[in-house]
Order: sequence, then C-alpha cells, then structure tokens
Amino acid sequence: MTGPGYCSQCGAELSPGFRFCPGCGAATSGTAALRVPAAAIDTASDAAPKPPSPQSERALKDFEAQFDALKKRVSTKKSHSILTDPELGGKMRFFMMGCAVLAVAALMGAMLFAIRFLEEVAKRQPG
Repeated sequence: MTGPGYCSQCGAELSPGFRFCPGCGAATSGTAALRVPAAAIDTASDAAPKPPSPQSERALKDFEAQFDALKKRVSTKKSHSILTDPELGGKMRFFMMGCAVLAVAALMGAMLFAIRFLEEVAKRQPG
C-alpha cells in the first residue's frame, strides 16, 4: 500500500503497514478494502429513523412489567440486622457477648500486669 487507506468497518484512516484499525480494532486485509473513503461508508446515518414495530413495543412493555415486578419484590424484602437475623438463630449475639467478655478479661489482665510491674519498679528505686 503506497498511501493511507481507510478501514472497511469504521472508515478510519490507516497508514501503510497497519494490521489492525486504530479506530475499531478490525483486522485489515488487502488494499482494496482499505481504499474505501469514509464518506462512502456512512450513508445510513442520513436516513430517517423508522417507527418502532408492534413487536418491539410489546417486548418493551413486557420488559417494563418484569422490571417493575422485580423492583417491587426487592423493595418489599425485609432487611435484617446481623444480630437479629433469624437464619443465625441468635448465635451471633452470643458470639458478640463472648468477644466482649474476652476483651474485658484481657483489659483486666493488662491492668494487673501494669500494677505489679510498677510496684516492682518502685521497690527497686532507692529511697
């Protein structure tokens, strides 16, 4: 290819040696397909849009009805706290109480250790 060509998919300008289009990523094969100008490709965008068909309108209404039903089902679902979730049967509450008891015991042990350590330091100091 001697000069720049154009992508057959999107019409982007291609330099010689390009194996893939930088615009759309389509593989480039042969110079005949690459020489199509971008203006010749994009003629469908000037056409007026067609009105929706009855099948597409029916499909849209069905989709909207399904979406509304799903939205209603999700919004009416009760949310449970992790502590009151009936599937856990109150086990989480007992677990949290056990953790609190362990934390209090660890704090009391640390305080007892600190008191004894300070008493030892006070005994070693002269005076």
